[in-house]
Amino acid sequence: VQCCVRVNGRVEICRIMHKLCIRVYHPVLTDTPAPRRGERARGSARDRKAGLKMDPETRGLVARLVDEARALQDGIVEDRRALHRIPETGMELPETAAFVTERLDALGIGWRPCGTVSPELTRRYEELGYPGVTRSTGVIAQIGSGGPCILLRADMDALPIAEENDLPFRSRRACSHMCGHDAHTAMLLAGAAVLKRHEAELPGTVKLMFQPGEELGAGSK
Repeated sequence: VQCCVRVNGRVEICRIMHKLCIRVYHPVLTDTPAPRRGERARGSARDRKAGLKMDPETRGLVARLVDEARALQDGIVEDRRALHRIPETGMELPETAAFVTERLDALGIGWRPCGTVSPELTRRYEELGYPGVTRSTGVIAQIGSGGPCILLRADMDALPIAEENDLPFRSRRACSHMCGHDAHTAMLLAGAAVLKRHEAELPGTVKLMFQPGEELGAGSK
């Protein structure tokens, strides 16, 4: 779920994300059950935080990771604006994929292209007004090894909507990033940088999926 609102110039996560986290992760992180529908989480925020199953070493690691992520903020903004200037739609995003793979190469993270487009999918999207959907430029990278394995995903494609503003990094194409995929991609690249620094500490594998075609509803296939 990726729902954000802009408050006083900052992007804040919507309440729906908060509720989802409480309901899904609360039982995992604490010794108390998740609240039922319509109920508030029991106890104060301090009480709930005290119940987190993290030892001092883990808490320290989390704090360091947060600090490392915050230190990358300027780079995230720069990458997001660079991607905002080069929006591409559909399954084939050569410039966007090249931007991603150059960043991964600079971080020393191995990657490979992924994704195929079936003839049936090509035909279906031609009927919907998206001709030439024949190739995918998805990118998958890997940090760590062994199990368990988790996947972090960012969509990369834009929408066929012209951008009308005077921002210096605006799109000058017939498409634009109106759904935040430029930000998602930039944030996953930053996450990759942090994870790579701690690769030796990972008890398993993290795969990074940079996905085209999300707006077509076909990228995950």
